[in-house]
Amino acid sequence: MDGIDGRAIEGWLFDVYPAAEGMVVWVVDADSRPHRLIVRYQPGMFVAGSLRAIDQVERALRPLGIPVTIRPAVQRELMSGEEVAVFRVTVGNPLLFPAAAQRLTRIPGLTLYNCDIPVSRLFFYESRLFPLARCRFEVDDGLARAIEPLTHPEDLEYDLPPLVTLRLRLVSHLHGDAPVSPAHGRRGLLEAGVDGEIVVVDSDDPADCIHSLNRLLSRYDPDVILTEWGDAFLLPRLRALAAQIGVPLHLNRDPHSAVRTRRSRSYVTYG
Repeated sequence: MDGIDGRAIEGWLFDVYPAAEGMVVWVVDADSRPHRLIVRYQPGMFVAGSLRAIDQVERALRPLGIPVTIRPAVQRELMSGEEVAVFRVTVGNPLLFPAAAQRLTRIPGLTLYNCDIPVSRLFFYESRLFPLARCRFEVDDGLARAIEPLTHPEDLEYDLPPLVTLRLRLVSHLHGDAPVSPAHGRRGLLEAGVDGEIVVVDSDDPADCIHSLNRLLSRYDPDVILTEWGDAFLLPRLRALAAQIGVPLHLNRDPHSAVRTRRSRSYVTYG
């Protein structure tokens, strides 16, 4: 769902990620409705070095074909606490910020600062916003013109957003609740649940399974998907089935952004 145009909305800042035109910000309002907004944002890093090295910065970034601005600045160096004369290099396309930093690392005699911070985190630092902050957004044509934080990181009491959570797991049979561990090589049925409502996909046909799951995703439009054995087996298997039959699996509500993956992590805690 896109943002309401020509008015203000209030809600929780649920997700943030870079796009060519700025940052995509997903907001969940008090009625559990999601809103996709764009915030104009150009990430920047700081560089220092000889005049010869500084002169090479714009030339090194020219092949990226994006607007770049270079302005002198004074910043405090983290380790020494001393003020350092630097140049702020602003990149016009947030998606190309890592590529720009990589190109600048090849310039001899140039020192880079803040170049390895993920763009989403850099946006939070510079805007003084934070995940799950409750904010008021002035929206015009899907663009957030102004953002007013209504909560602060140091708040001790705060409301949580009314998130819709979809739970996925494998069960042994249609009317049972015994979970199945794929580590034992056993097959199971796909069970999906939202707010106490349980649906079991009972089909050996991959196309039926993917279409059924897509219908559930469209019906519930979940903010969060919780799985059992999701990283290790369930989600990779579902994506492989979807690719096999040529049907997209609608795990992302943003049609302009692909599903992003990263390596899973496991840990053991005691206490």
